[in-house]
Amino acid sequence: MNKLRDLFSKTLVVGVLVLFIGMGINPTIAIDNEKKSNISISSGNTLYVGGTGEGNYTRIQDAIDDASNGDTLYVYDDSSPYYENVFINKSMNLFGEDKDTTVIDGNKLGNVVKIFRDWVNVSGFTIQNSNEDWFPNFAGINIRANYTTISNNIIKNNSIGIAIWRNYDNPRFNHYLHNNQILDNKILSNNVIGIWFSHCNFSTIINNIVLNNSQCGIHTNFANYNIISGNHIENNKDGITIYQDSENNEIIRNNVTNSKHRGIFLIESTNNNISSNNFIKNKWGNAKFIYDIKKRGNKWNGNYWGDSKEQPHIIFGRLSLWSYSFGFGIIPWINIDLDPAQEPYYI
Repeated sequence: MNKLRDLFSKTLVVGVLVLFIGMGINPTIAIDNEKKSNISISSGNTLYVGGTGEGNYTRIQDAIDDASNGDTLYVYDDSSPYYENVFINKSMNLFGEDKDTTVIDGNKLGNVVKIFRDWVNVSGFTIQNSNEDWFPNFAGINIRANYTTISNNIIKNNSIGIAIWRNYDNPRFNHYLHNNQILDNKILSNNVIGIWFSHCNFSTIINNIVLNNSQCGIHTNFANYNIISGNHIENNKDGITIYQDSENNEIIRNNVTNSKHRGIFLIESTNNNISSNNFIKNKWGNAKFIYDIKKRGNKWNGNYWGDSKEQPHIIFGRLSLWSYSFGFGIIPWINIDLDPAQEPYYI
């Protein structure tokens, strides 16, 4: 696992450096177009939406259509909410003035923001009201690309809050996606699923608040070598679901509390490291698993198990003789946290 951490750290550092070089970000430049901001911008062109500056756009999508790769769009809150379904097909920064007051509202039509190009940053918005039907993959932010960073947003009232999965509609991205970052967002209230990673590798979900989602806080499937860390995941149906061949992921130092069903539920996924988390007051159990009989090796270490009615270091599950997709687990089994924490972690 140390090799995994080293590999991931190197990949992340290289990715960030390439992003800064490729987009020409200059941290000493500040926006000055009628209103002030402390958000750094790239050395490419800067286009403004809302506000009172001469030539400012009234619609976000119009500014995107006129932008070039490497540009920055800065969206003022004066004209908020922006009732739009935003489609980003260029490498660019999309910055809102204030995440509490700069609102993009999808008006319950499709995705609110859809990203179809590598190297996109989205920060500083409230993003709400995607289409309510989550099965066709509608989301507050729907990512079909690599090297995206979604940070410091409020995501609410969507079918899926943030979705990352490969793009079956575009052959260029009909493969595993990689190196995406979901950082410091609040994903709360009335999403069906908070964050969904599918066919996504070497990516991070870090320091997010994920609350009150009707099905699951964080869900993965076919997702490998990712890091889920430092998140506060509370009052969801299931806290974290690691599903269907999601392997070699690190789930470390998360608060997973007050789930209506399970704190963490692993289905047909092995060789994941679950360590130093707080699992507290999850109604159907802090942790459960179902594995194919050939796949039963996850690593549990140093987790705090709260006041669960279960023995604090025992994780109950089942083995099945065939894939979970075709049958239920039929053989009782246990995993053991050999070194459970005696006190909750400060996360």
